[in-house]
Amino acid sequence: AIEYLWYVNPAQDEALFAEAALALRQGDLGAFDMYDAMWRREGRASEEMNRMRARSWLDVGDPVEAYAELRKGGSKLKRGAESRLMMAETTRRLGQLLDASRALSGALQGKLTGADSDAVNARILVDSGDLGGASALLSGYESEVDEEMIASRWYLARARGDIQAMAEEQAAFAISRTSSLRTLEQYIPLTMPQ
Repeated sequence: AIEYLWYVNPAQDEALFAEAALALRQGDLGAFDMYDAMWRREGRASEEMNRMRARSWLDVGDPVEAYAELRKGGSKLKRGAESRLMMAETTRRLGQLLDASRALSGALQGKLTGADSDAVNARILVDSGDLGGASALLSGYESEVDEEMIASRWYLARARGDIQAMAEEQAAFAISRTSSLRTLEQYIPLTMPQ
């Protein structure tokens, strides 16, 4: 499929985005940076590429740079659901819980629903000290194997001091994570002790 994309448009390389996404998933930031530089050199811009740049910063444990990338992404009102989720998680990792909550549920943008937003919201609840609320929110996702949901279950177990549950979720995370650079410890906000 990527080989096909190389030849679709003689004016620009249509495969760059796909190759950048694959490099990010494989944890190869050197390749990701190369494809990103080529994308920029062609003068192209997209919310998705901006979000991938932010994800690359989160994958190395730097929510400050991730936040800076997301802020370059344009108007808050034009952000799609994926960018709002990324902003919510990034601001949460920076300890900005009010901003994180607003990214998930804004008066003008509406409320995000579904497993992805519940995973982030559960971590916001844990950070707010509402372990019961986080537990209730995650109760319908016990068998979910998505890395974000697993991270939320681990995060709640960590807040409760449940070593066994943490170990189980850590093993599940190692299997489900899409990038080898991602660790559960990265989910702990910069303002909290590791």
